Amino acid sequence: MNEVNIISLLGLAENVAEVLDQVEIKDKDISSSVRAFICEAAILGCAKNKFTQENIANQACISSETSPKDRAMSEKAFEKALADTFYYLQALASSRGLTIEDLTQIAQMSYKQAIKRKNK
Repeated sequence: MNEVNIISLLGLAENVAEVLDQVEIKDKDISSSVRAFICEAAILGCAKNKFTQENIANQACISSETSPKDRAMSEKAFEKALADTFYYLQALASSRGLTIEDLTQIAQMSYKQAIKRKNK
């Protein structure tokens, strides 16, 4: 069974929206779509907060029963999507003058925060 913590996915969408909210987009069509995403992400953020407050992180998972072959393909697709996420994160950080070393330091701080939250 493959599981993905829904709170993590909702948090990712919420944080992407926070970054987008700080950017001025000159193209009106794109800006309109981004604004719609930011509004939707706010709703997703509320859902994430509700799951977190009700302490149902372990139950709030997306899971599916799959065959071993499908699971292997699914894992490869997941890893590719995660690699794409890191690519865009690095590109965004680079555009703000951050280096891979800066990202490593930020990731270490984030990991420590996640461990503290998990141990609460």
